[in-house]
Amino acid sequence: MKPTIWHYTTRDLWPSIRHDGYIRVATANLGRKETPLAWFSEDQLWERTAAKGLKVSGVVLPRTLTYDEMIDHGLVRIAVTQEAAPYDWTAIKKWFMPPLVARGLSVSGRERGANPNEWRASLGLPAFCGHSLSSCTLEFHRAHVAQIRV
Repeated sequence: MKPTIWHYTTRDLWPSIRHDGYIRVATANLGRKETPLAWFSEDQLWERTAAKGLKVSGVVLPRTLTYDEMIDHGLVRIAVTQEAAPYDWTAIKKWFMPPLVARGLSVSGRERGANPNEWRASLGLPAFCGHSLSSCTLEFHRAHVAQIRV
């Protein structure tokens, strides 16, 4: 059986995902030869590269939040179908970014405890569950995980 594929995000971003009806591609810090992608993971606990930067008084510090800090921030993960994230790491690094960028992402991800072989991506629409976002499984992480159908 194939593992569940998740889009990991934070509670503050969920309203815009729900409003848009899809998961947007990431466009920040892309090089000229990189393709914007919506990122997903087969990691069943938490995708370590989805951690947010630590901000103090509006200044981003040179570390990311820990898993426990992220729980306090409000973690959300959205289950998607295999078809919603059709590209695995092999395809991502071959078709959507230069080799040097792919190596850098892989090294950085592994340093954070991630496994690039669990990474999946979509080129964008429709990066949602099944035929509509309303069929997604949405989980809000706190002291325990609660599944909510939206």
